[in-house]
Amino acid sequence: MNKLTNKLLRIGAVVGGFVAAPLAVLAVPTQNPFTAGQGYVNAIGTTAHVTANSDLPGMIGSIINIALSFIGIILLGLILYAGFIWMTAGGEEDKVKKAQDYIKNAVIGLIIVMASFAISSFVLTRLSEVIT
Repeated sequence: MNKLTNKLLRIGAVVGGFVAAPLAVLAVPTQNPFTAGQGYVNAIGTTAHVTANSDLPGMIGSIINIALSFIGIILLGLILYAGFIWMTAGGEEDKVKKAQDYIKNAVIGLIIVMASFAISSFVLTRLSEVIT
């Protein structure tokens, strides 16, 4: 096989793995995973305006959770990008060093995000206990 065919097969395998992975996680023997997921989406969509976090600490906690989740997704994307740079470096030491720096910084960022989530969760839980 030529290089292009080999590369396309690898990309197809990775994409297929990403497509098939949720099916394995959502494997429910009595229910189709796609209908189960649709039920979750419908439940979220119909009850979005009625939340248990109607108090101030709950709303602040929701905002912090959304922000930290978004930052975590960005850092995960950075790790994937750095892995791609490393794999396509072709032995060039400067690209490998750049990828290693990206991975190191992204892991440090993830640790900071997880610590800030734990701290904010603790503080907001204690704050909501004091208020109520």
